[in-house]
Amino acid sequence: MTIADVAVAWSRVAARTIGIAKKIGLRLVSFGDKFPYLRALLETLHQSSDWDRVLLQLPPGPSIAGMSLAKNVIHDFRLVCDVHTGMIIYRDAKQVLLNAPFIQLLHGCDYALAHNSLNSEYLRAIGLKNVLTVYDPIPEPVPGRAPDLNIEVGNYLLVPAGWDTDEIMDYLIEEVGSDVLSSLGYFVVITGDYSRTRYGLKYSKVLSKIKGVILTGYLPAEQYMWLIRNSTAVIGLTRLKHIMLRAFWEAAAFSKPVVAPDTPVTREIMGPLPYYYIPYVSGSLKKAIHTLQKDRDEAVSRGIMLSKRMRKLSEDSMRRLRALFKML
Repeated sequence: MTIADVAVAWSRVAARTIGIAKKIGLRLVSFGDKFPYLRALLETLHQSSDWDRVLLQLPPGPSIAGMSLAKNVIHDFRLVCDVHTGMIIYRDAKQVLLNAPFIQLLHGCDYALAHNSLNSEYLRAIGLKNVLTVYDPIPEPVPGRAPDLNIEVGNYLLVPAGWDTDEIMDYLIEEVGSDVLSSLGYFVVITGDYSRTRYGLKYSKVLSKIKGVILTGYLPAEQYMWLIRNSTAVIGLTRLKHIMLRAFWEAAAFSKPVVAPDTPVTREIMGPLPYYYIPYVSGSLKKAIHTLQKDRDEAVSRGIMLSKRMRKLSEDSMRRLRALFKML
């Protein structure tokens, strides 16, 4: 790859984009802009004459409009669109307005990257022919730094959270009460800045009153990674069937067992190795946690096997993507 091969993010750069750029040798260009993205547009038009091959992080939708303008007017570079689920599956009206009007511009990409087979099927259904499924890169398993929390190593279940509306905190509250936690002997540690959303503010008030639940709020990356490394297991919460939570790739970095929603995507990527639950089915999450707790040696073994499986999928994806960039 040359310096003219870049990964571009108009808004906050995603961990996936950072990881891909590092794995296949792209220069990272992150504008960190917000709607209406005027600064990002001007910077794109200014810099694009130096670009040969571009990986564009989507959403936000307007970024593909700006990139298409630069490609057609300034310099005809090769464009690979990394279509995150938020570009095609919407949680709220804001996402619809920001992304849906730009979907048809995906036809101007030389290639589109899907995060899983379901997303790939969607992209092909709207008429895209050049679609490649690329799984996330697994982050480096750094030691991290212990946060100032009253917890013991290996004595807590970690719930990484963005406090978005798909994260079924109401279901977690039903399934994991004080009586359940006391019988298991675990804490439940929930990360993320709950003050950033109304959903977070609503459910953090209830969760903070449950004995055995710890809300960390925002944590620096090194403290967050320490929590993953030293957890008993990682629990992923979502009601969406089309996404693979980033937390599961992070858990794989440390060979941690995971408790996951049973969806076509989690089955595709993780097979039979997680402790599965069915969202909003009474007792399902509770049973998954009890099963994990009942045989800790089995849980450790499953975490190791899961990490090996996901590493192979990830590394194979990076090889295919590297080959694609060389071909373009």
